[in-house]
Amino acid sequence: MTRSRLPKMDNGNAVGGSFVPDDFFGSIPEGFVAQALSLTSPRDACRLSLVCSVFRSAADWDAVWESFLPRDYQKMVVTEAAAAGCCSKKQLYLRLCDHPVIIDGGNKSFSLDKQSGKKCLMLGARDLSIVWGDTPRYWRWISLPESRFTEVAELISVCWFEVHGRISTSMLSPNTLYVAFIVFKSTSETHGFEYQPAEVSVGISGLKSETQTVFLEPQDEPRRRYPVVPRRRIGMYNRGHVRYPNPIVVPRSPSSNGNGPKQREDGWMEIELGEYFVKEGEEGELEMSMREASFTGVVHHRRLSTTVLSFGDGSLGALGLPTSVTGIASDAYEPTTISTLPPDVSTIAAGHYHSLAVTSGGHLWSWGRNVKHQLGRSVDSPREARVEPQRVNGLSGVRSASASGVVSAAIGGDGSLWIWEKSKRGQLGLGNGITEAIVPSRVKVFDKEEIIKVV
Repeated sequence: MTRSRLPKMDNGNAVGGSFVPDDFFGSIPEGFVAQALSLTSPRDACRLSLVCSVFRSAADWDAVWESFLPRDYQKMVVTEAAAAGCCSKKQLYLRLCDHPVIIDGGNKSFSLDKQSGKKCLMLGARDLSIVWGDTPRYWRWISLPESRFTEVAELISVCWFEVHGRISTSMLSPNTLYVAFIVFKSTSETHGFEYQPAEVSVGISGLKSETQTVFLEPQDEPRRRYPVVPRRRIGMYNRGHVRYPNPIVVPRSPSSNGNGPKQREDGWMEIELGEYFVKEGEEGELEMSMREASFTGVVHHRRLSTTVLSFGDGSLGALGLPTSVTGIASDAYEPTTISTLPPDVSTIAAGHYHSLAVTSGGHLWSWGRNVKHQLGRSVDSPREARVEPQRVNGLSGVRSASASGVVSAAIGGDGSLWIWEKSKRGQLGLGNGITEAIVPSRVKVFDKEEIIKVV
């Protein structure tokens, strides 16, 4: 085998049969090089700066980095740049990559993707629509030193989980494939996320968008067990404290995928919601959403159920146990399962001789003494049927219930107050002269209020 070699020239190199002087790149005008670099990407400009001193000098020109900055960057970062003391467009570019700028009155943050220069935006929790977000029983607003925003929303306990965020496509980089995430942080008390599916979607508001299912806890994470708190079935969001959320939209990276939480470099967790390609000149609102998933056959095999047990004085059917188990008006000397209750009971309200149960689906069940209509059943309900739990008709979407000596009450899904019993001195609150409510009746004086708790 023979190998041919191009002849060495006295004042240059022969490359592929073409003559290239040793100082060819150095002889190109620096302005020409800068103009060429401005047509590449930030990553390519940094790589080409290694070619020679001319390229290195041209790669620092303001004209080059001006072309990599968004067209509307000035109205977003003028004050930030002055505070940071940036003396060149390259310094400004790099600062915007590493230090997000708070914009829109503190509700959003803006930064740049270092490799492409595309816009990245994050919505603060106050810029979101969170179902029950203004109800202190379910959510509270706190400050965290590790958050870039002044407030974050902390989830305490909720029976319906749903979050929406919207951002104008005009704020995003055109001709760019974006991926949206929701960012959150859990505390050591967090529970109730086991196998919890949620439906997520990203698309133009008002138009149909594809949904996908994600899980709110890493599937390979050990399950925590609690001896007191019953494990809920899928769909019941009753947990410890979770700091939520900040939807963020960033240009799609080849490595971003998956349907469960992943830890970020800053220690927070993120779940991918979906992706969307923003076209040049497109106008509209990009909506990102996460909501509790509906029950489907695909998750029934993972279903978790709640068991309710009772014991003690069984007179007047207070235990909710069939007479075949304890005998008529008999007591139970050890905890005994109330088998006739549905498997998704979330809360219990115990009165003197009657009890109420609320399911995760918002249904109300009652059993026990009914001499003053405490059970909310029709007047012709068979007396023997009061021993076993039955569903209370006329109520749905119930959040919680309360039972006292004779009075029963429930809070509806819209925050309304419902009450029933036979009273003597206006305990019902239904109006002058009304002393009896056999079935649940709405307290209309509170129609413009949202009731949080009944004690």
